Amino acid sequence: MIEDGEHLWNCIQYVDLNMVRAGVVSHPRDWPWCGYQELIGERMGYRMLDMDRLLELLGMLDLRSFRTEYQERILRTIEAKRLNRMKCWMESIAVGGKEYVTKIATTIRDERLRPRIEEGENGSWAVWESSSNYRIMQNRAAFIMPQLSLNAKNWAQKRI
Repeated sequence: MIEDGEHLWNCIQYVDLNMVRAGVVSHPRDWPWCGYQELIGERMGYRMLDMDRLLELLGMLDLRSFRTEYQERILRTIEAKRLNRMKCWMESIAVGGKEYVTKIATTIRDERLRPRIEEGENGSWAVWESSSNYRIMQNRAAFIMPQLSLNAKNWAQKRI
């Protein structure tokens, strides 16, 4: 979940810069499978974005202003070489301001899920799932997987 405004701007840029970050292309306009070309109006594919809603969430008044701003943001990010992988966009449950992520963490908290909140870069905060949940799941998988494997072998032997 991503809070609107600046956090959503950062998320969109991060996604469209994936292939630049990977060293495949030098600019997202050169990667036809990202959303950059559609966002700036160079390609009209299967319209999967509600552009009016996107403009509203980003605080933009019109499409032309959005496209200019987006192209400038992408260019500034590339020129400044701010292309590092950011865990908050890959592994967190939610990204936004402190109040936003605290609300999300409170909403999803239960006896199994104990999310933690951490401050990230550029004033962003993120909600993270407790690493203990992964250890529990790994332990369950280690117990269940051999049983599934045995059951599959038994089933296969019965079918032969």
